[in-house]
Amino acid sequence: AHADDIEGLRMRPMSKTIDDTDVSFLGDYVASLPVVDDKIAATGDSAKGKSLYTTCAACHGPEGAGMEALKAPPIANLEAWYIESQLTKFRKGIRGAHPKDTTGAQMAPMAKSLADDQAVTDVAAYITTL
Repeated sequence: AHADDIEGLRMRPMSKTIDDTDVSFLGDYVASLPVVDDKIAATGDSAKGKSLYTTCAACHGPEGAGMEALKAPPIANLEAWYIESQLTKFRKGIRGAHPKDTTGAQMAPMAKSLADDQAVTDVAAYITTL
């Protein structure tokens, strides 16, 4: 709901057209789709990103598979550009600042622990190797 989250604002009306059961069915469908390996090459240094990922692994797991108990989604197989976009939004307070966004509130300080934009790019590059 943040005014600076253009992509989120675009998606919000569509998300309002489905209920929790539909979300579950949609999630199952998306999870059943084959992984397509046509990613845009990451531009960061994945070796540097590997050391930065240690903090991420606490919730998302060492292989990026996520942890349902912590409400940490899987992040393996995501595109670097998407990871960078989301981490940047958390760092800027665009995501994780809404009072009802409890999982985002957990993620925001982790993203803010990344020192700069290069660190975001590097950790995103590493995540694409998972």
